[in-house]
Amino acid sequence: MAERDEQLVGYAVLGVAGESAEVRRIAVAAGSQRCGVGTSLLAELLASARQRGCSEVFLEVHPDNAAAAGLYARFEFAELYRRRRYYADGSDALVLRAPVTC
Repeated sequence: MAERDEQLVGYAVLGVAGESAEVRRIAVAAGSQRCGVGTSLLAELLASARQRGCSEVFLEVHPDNAAAAGLYARFEFAELYRRRRYYADGSDALVLRAPVTC
C-alpha cells in the first residue's frame, strides 16, 4: 500500500506460485498518478518476488495504456504474446514477462 498524508493513494497485489509471480493489480489514485507511486509499488512487488525465490514475473496490460507500458519497460518487462479478447470490451491484453534479478 502507498499512503500520502494518511490517505491511501495506491496498492498492489502479487500472486506467487513456485518460481513464478504475477502482478495481479497496481492501482494509483488519479491525483497521485505520475508522482512515483506506481514505480514504488512495482519495485516493492519485484523485491517481494525476489525474496520468495521467484525467477520471473508476469502481468497483463491493455495495449493502449502507454503510461503503464512505459513503467513496465523501465523494469525490463517484455511482451510474450497477446491474449485475445481479454478485457470485457473485447480488447486484447499484452502478456509481459520480466526476469527477477538479484
